[in-house]
Amino acid sequence: QDTVCYGAKPSPNDFGGESKDLGLLVNLVDTRHLNGWMQEGFDGADILIATSSLSELAMDDFFWYYNHVLPEVKVMLYAYSKVWPSESIVQEKLRLIQRRMILLASVESNQNNTVSMVWRQRQPGEHD
Repeated sequence: QDTVCYGAKPSPNDFGGESKDLGLLVNLVDTRHLNGWMQEGFDGADILIATSSLSELAMDDFFWYYNHVLPEVKVMLYAYSKVWPSESIVQEKLRLIQRRMILLASVESNQNNTVSMVWRQRQPGEHD
């Protein structure tokens, strides 16, 4: 069962689990129920954690997140393999993310095969 982890505001639902440890709210939503979860009232998040998940999705699934979730988050932690699923897909996703967000920090690890990045949402009219 695939799950997606978001730091989102509380909303009563039966799409997944919620955890409130350490004063944080984390929603775990089964990917089969993402549309229902969005309709129940996802109203944004301070942080989206997308480590080795969003980067590995097929482009159709990535576009769903790009169009529905990414515009509603302030900051995103994004980690990816430089070559998985392919270098061209990795670069296309980064180009798309850069349209909506500004890169704050980046670090390579795993013998320079993995990259972790922190992005923030662009303000209206803001350019690189």
